Amino acid sequence: MVGDNGTALKTTNGGTSWGSMTVGTTANLRFVYFFDSNNGFISGSGGLILKTVDGGSTWTPCTTGTTSQITSVYFTSSSVGYASGAGGTLLKTTTSGTTWSTLTSGVTSNLGIVQFTTSSNAVVCGDAGVIRQTTTSGTSWSAVASGTPDNLTGLEFYDASNGFIVGGDVPLNIGNILRTTDGGNSWTSFAPGSSRLTKV
Repeated sequence: MVGDNGTALKTTNGGTSWGSMTVGTTANLRFVYFFDSNNGFISGSGGLILKTVDGGSTWTPCTTGTTSQITSVYFTSSSVGYASGAGGTLLKTTTSGTTWSTLTSGVTSNLGIVQFTTSSNAVVCGDAGVIRQTTTSGTSWSAVASGTPDNLTGLEFYDASNGFIVGGDVPLNIGNILRTTDGGNSWTSFAPGSSRLTKV
């Protein structure tokens, strides 16, 4: 688990208790992602991406080339990964996260979660109803209609076709759920009757 001011916690007993991890930063941390039991990443404010190869015992800063907050990290293999963040930031690594290059998202909205359904197909959501999709491993991104002006911050696919995005109207604190059954090409909105949602 991660949070503000460099807070990072780890459990080794299924969540019964949590101990602090030393990650070497006081940045606000926003996301944690592991692609196996040893290799993982933490991202946060100031363009920060940290990498561990020993299950979180030690963390090393990665070179991202941005100062924008990084809100999401996702890997399609042990070497190829992607990150999304504030101001339309999209990044890609082919060096297991050691270095990152900038991708062109085509938007300036803050981006939330990015997730790949195959090695080449992905969706990223963001503020003001932004949904962007790639079928070219991130080389190019196109707009997908969301049907909402709400901020979209959470995204999860449970197979290559079916996924959900959540978010909502911030000032009114009204939630929104979007669903796709065609891999992110189109989305249907549901009103859950809840306050604003952030993760799914």
